[in-house]
Amino acid sequence: MRDSTPRTIILGALILLSVQVLGDKIDEICAKWSRNDGNSDSPNDDIFQVGDESYDACLLGWASAADHPDTITRYIPDGITCYGYYVCESESAIGIWNKCGMGTHFNPLWGKCASPGLYRCPHNRCSNVYASNMAVLDSGCKEYYECSSGRKGSCPVSRPYFEEMNQECSDVKPTYSICH
Repeated sequence: MRDSTPRTIILGALILLSVQVLGDKIDEICAKWSRNDGNSDSPNDDIFQVGDESYDACLLGWASAADHPDTITRYIPDGITCYGYYVCESESAIGIWNKCGMGTHFNPLWGKCASPGLYRCPHNRCSNVYASNMAVLDSGCKEYYECSSGRKGSCPVSRPYFEEMNQECSDVKPTYSICH
């Protein structure tokens, strides 16, 4: 079995750096958060706009961002949403905020957008998806959030696992990252 400790440390550093980059935006988001109203882009969409600039996102996140051999560009998570990231052309560049396409989340380990089940995002997993329910992080897929209300739900004992892709309870534990 592979040791995931280095990836965990890198991911933790990315989140910490993103929080430092964003400063007062976190307070602004927390003040607006009450519940996800079922509109998959809420509640964070009015905090960031595509093209927003960050003067220190690239500097603080460059060293820990995924490196792509075919380009010098790096993509750094915004640290607030599961779907937002900064595009950085160099360590000293101004980061330009962008968002993943609907139905995907930004995976900082890969430096690109991917299925929400493939990345254990610590933020609002109901954002930017077409789903009504999303698995709760660190629940082993035995709990889920109802995206319209923010309430936690769980599956019956006979079918204890929430299958995020099919939006149903199952007797087989899903294999995607969010469940482990």
